This record gives sequence, C-alpha cells and structure tokens, in this order.
Amino acid sequence: MVPALEWNRYEKEKPVIWVALVVIAVLLEFYCHLILGISIVYTSFSYLLIAIGGFWYRNGVIYMGAALGTLHIVDGYLLTGIFEPAIVMRGLMYFVVAVIIWVISGMAEKEHFALVGYITETALRLKEPLHDISKNLEGLADEVADEEIRDQILIQASHAAQASETIRELNRDILSQTKDIPDAYREYLSK
Repeated sequence: MVPALEWNRYEKEKPVIWVALVVIAVLLEFYCHLILGISIVYTSFSYLLIAIGGFWYRNGVIYMGAALGTLHIVDGYLLTGIFEPAIVMRGLMYFVVAVIIWVISGMAEKEHFALVGYITETALRLKEPLHDISKNLEGLADEVADEEIRDQILIQASHAAQASETIRELNRDILSQTKDIPDAYREYLSK
C-alpha cells in the first residue's frame, strides 16, 4: 500500500514556499510585463499562486488576487500610459479566480469539518462499548476452566482493547486537527 501524502509534515515550510512563490510572481510581473512588454503568458503562474494560497491560507487569497490584479493593471498603465481593456480584464480575472478559489476552499473546509464531526461522534459511540466488551471478556475468561477456550476469549478481549485504543488515538489526532488519516486508523481500516 502506498502511503498517503502527509501534508502536515510541511506546515513549517508553507510560509517559506508561499513567500518564494509571491516573490517569483511579483518579479515575473515586473520583468515580463514592464521590461519585456509581455502581458499574457506569464500570468498563468499567478493563477497557480492564487490556487495554492486559497487552499493553504484561505482568508488571504482574495487580498492576494486583488493585489496581483492591481499590480498587473498598474504595470500595464505604466507600460502603455492607458488602461487597456485586455490588461484590465486579465487583472480582474486575478480577483475573480481568487474569489472562486476562496469559495471552493470554504466548501472543502466545511465538508472536512463535517466529516471530522461525524468520525468523532462515531468513535465516541464505539469507544466505551469496546472497552466494556474487553473488560467483560477478560472477566469471563477467568471463569472458564478450559485453557484453549480461555485463550481464545483473551485474544478477543485483546482485539476489543486494541480497537478501543485505536479509536482513542483517532480522537486524539482529530482533536489536534490532524488533516491526514492517523496512522493507527489507517492500519485499522486496512486490516
């Protein structure tokens, strides 16, 4: 089984990556637009920046789209001395794309929190009964005279205790707002 990407591992690197992408976008804007006089092709890179920003830093993406759009329009004005409709439309598209990404990332975030709530509620409903089953089986095993049957009951008690512990780990990871599926839960689901 191929392990899923663990995005939380990169939380510390996100600001560095984000700043690097913003700097590249601004430098491309100045170099391509003001120096080379190109105002079309390089703008696609900025859409990537807006998309990444929307999913990493949802609330700031609209400001980023507005800033990049304004920068594009101002550069076009500085280059030509007029507000060319094509440049203004491309500048406005930065903002429109940012709003769309903001809405989509908000919907994804809402779905994520609904799923986390559902998993948490389900896990809480299972945790105590599993713990009780484990304890009851251990108590029952003490009353059984046949060694083989006692061993089988203790194995089942151990499985119930392990499932209860897995659910406890899942709840802990959910409370710490881990975005990935916790390893213990991934192992539990893949058995």
